[in-house]
Amino acid sequence: MYAHFAADGATALQMAATWRPEIAVLDINMPIMDGYELAQRLTQDELTQHTLLVAFAALDEPVARSSGIASRFDVYCQKGGCPGVLLTLLRSLAQ
Repeated sequence: MYAHFAADGATALQMAATWRPEIAVLDINMPIMDGYELAQRLTQDELTQHTLLVAFAALDEPVARSSGIASRFDVYCQKGGCPGVLLTLLRSLAQ
């Protein structure tokens, strides 16, 4: 499995057109296109509609989750904690 990085939502969307990720960790507060819009676009695209989407946000979970449900995020992970939490989550999703 390979990882790719994009600094903004628009670049991530362009990357997904040629490389279909199995899992995408999306920051909510990305420049150009935020994580909510990117998630909506990924789920509407036939090539990426089955990508598992992780909302990775500094927002409190209830706030991020309420908007994330409409954007079709599969999982929420809050920033600011130990990176091991995100890594454990990604390992479980990859199985």
